[in-house]
Amino acid sequence: MRYLNKQTGEINEVTSHEIRLGRMRKRLSIFANWKEEVDDYISEVDVIRVTLTYRGVDDWRPKHITEFIRKVRRYLGKSMYGYFWVSEMQKRGAVHYHVAFVVKKGMRFPKPDDEGYWTYGMTRIEKIRHIYSYFAKYMQKEEQKEGYPKGIRVFGSSIYVHKEGIKMMQKPQWLQQAILKLVIETEDTSQRVKLLSLAGFRKVKGGYQCAGCFIVNPYSFSLR
Repeated sequence: MRYLNKQTGEINEVTSHEIRLGRMRKRLSIFANWKEEVDDYISEVDVIRVTLTYRGVDDWRPKHITEFIRKVRRYLGKSMYGYFWVSEMQKRGAVHYHVAFVVKKGMRFPKPDDEGYWTYGMTRIEKIRHIYSYFAKYMQKEEQKEGYPKGIRVFGSSIYVHKEGIKMMQKPQWLQQAILKLVIETEDTSQRVKLLSLAGFRKVKGGYQCAGCFIVNPYSFSLR
């Protein structure tokens, strides 16, 4: 992909991998800052890192990570505040995942192997403190540029709770995704805070309105 550098007038090339890494860095920065705000405005939290490993090199399927997170969320309920994950290619050619769950401090985290949440290989659980520094190292690995299976997502995240205990999980899934997309695209810090806080979001005809923007409900329709 080529783009014009408006400052120098030069035409530069960027690979699809570099584009994905750029999006990941931006999303990771937002998520790490959000975690610090949750610490300040709600209470201290635990960050639980889970590594998901496949038994076989070709065992990966697109929905495995989504199913795993759904099971953990069902178990933790409102004690799960958000998560961030990245996929990584092992030297043997297999995919594995690193997932960080931000949860209520002291909450018992389920053991995926014992609960049957990950039946495709092995898991490992540990607590970490610094989300950004932990995940940033995976963006520097040269071997990550190639080798991903076709159709794989490189990263994913979701935020369920923000300042003063306002819970995003009470909002529809389509709205969560739309809000996160707006947050990533805007460079206005104050606008980001307003969007993430959900404080001003109110349901109106055809969607939700907040912070000077309107998000259309894709499932709304009118009978004529």
